[in-house]
Amino acid sequence: MSRRYGNDYLLALAKESTYGTKSADYSSTTLDAVLPCKVTVSEDTNPIQVTRKTGTLQEISNDYLAGYKSATVTIEDGLGVGASLATNPYKILFQGFFSDTATPYRTPDVGTTPFSYTGYQIAGTDNNHDDMTSCVFESLSISGSSGEKIAFSATLRSKMIEREESGALTPESPTQPDITPLTFCNASMSTWLGTVADKPFNSFNLQLSNTFADDKVTYQNNCTKQLEVLTKQTGTLDIEWNYDSSTDSTAYDNVVGTTVATVIKLEDSAGTSYYTITVYGMVMKYDRPDPDNGIFTGTANIKLLDSGSNMVTIATTYAS
Repeated sequence: MSRRYGNDYLLALAKESTYGTKSADYSSTTLDAVLPCKVTVSEDTNPIQVTRKTGTLQEISNDYLAGYKSATVTIEDGLGVGASLATNPYKILFQGFFSDTATPYRTPDVGTTPFSYTGYQIAGTDNNHDDMTSCVFESLSISGSSGEKIAFSATLRSKMIEREESGALTPESPTQPDITPLTFCNASMSTWLGTVADKPFNSFNLQLSNTFADDKVTYQNNCTKQLEVLTKQTGTLDIEWNYDSSTDSTAYDNVVGTTVATVIKLEDSAGTSYYTITVYGMVMKYDRPDPDNGIFTGTANIKLLDSGSNMVTIATTYAS
């Protein structure tokens, strides 16, 4: 028996030069990365039911044919920063989702071709790997709360999954990336709540999604997906803070009102490397839930919208 252990693999992502063709070299460009994250792969085949007279009360095996084949790859971990901008593996999350090559990352223009990647889940014991061909970023979330790490989760749509492959990769065996995890205690927020530039807050959750043309357009006369056509990018931001009666009217007056700006800065403990997330949007919901015997907190749900400024921009900064 050859076991696989959950703490004995790394994920390598290599940008494809041609959609549908695996890129076996994940060290060749700054658009590639190795991540020590959790990987979950889900495969699905859409069954096609054939209607025929069978002369029996039972369904028979010939009643079903294989249709579309799809796969979803989910990666999740704590967000961090690398030793330098060039070697920071987490920038691939923003490059992949926004289909952009350099910071600051923002919503792409209409007609932008999504980036596709080959993912390799490489086992440390024998360097066998599960191959995930032509992965396209569908969603990205970044979140944090008091006393916790900054976390990310991304969902990618894959064309094909091949398991326990042994073909040569470059390099054959990945090494642990040099990273510094980020924690919520080093996060800061500037917002529309009053005049406080650096407002204390309790948590945030940024959810970003890419919308693609439907399956009929994406698959056409194929059993596996072709390159997605990006049709929309959307997002929401949820934040919580300790309720302040002096800013209550400011928060309430902004519900389905004018577009507001929120800036969240995620930095390392030295304050030398950080991400700056700037979002514009409309407050869709503001609430002050009953705390029982505690203190009131305020919560807001913001729908990201373009109002002359890009709805979301994520910039990566390193001290020179």
